[in-house]
Amino acid sequence: MRPLKPQIVLAATLLVISTALQVAGPILISIGLDRALPAVLDDADWMPTFVVGGSIFSPALWPPCSLPGTSSSRPS
Repeated sequence: MRPLKPQIVLAATLLVISTALQVAGPILISIGLDRALPAVLDDADWMPTFVVGGSIFSPALWPPCSLPGTSSSRPS
């Protein structure tokens, strides 16, 4: 168990982060519907829409990353 402890901690941390990010999508959509849409319709204020939209789509713009000690290229 001792030599695997860092890998277990890393796996648990990544699991918690992954779950939190999966829940964040629907929460951001609800914020967009509850706050950003009325701001656009009532005050023509687009800033909440850009913030919520940017929060939803910004992960798609990040480059793929790899874990430490791994490489993204295939061995030949």
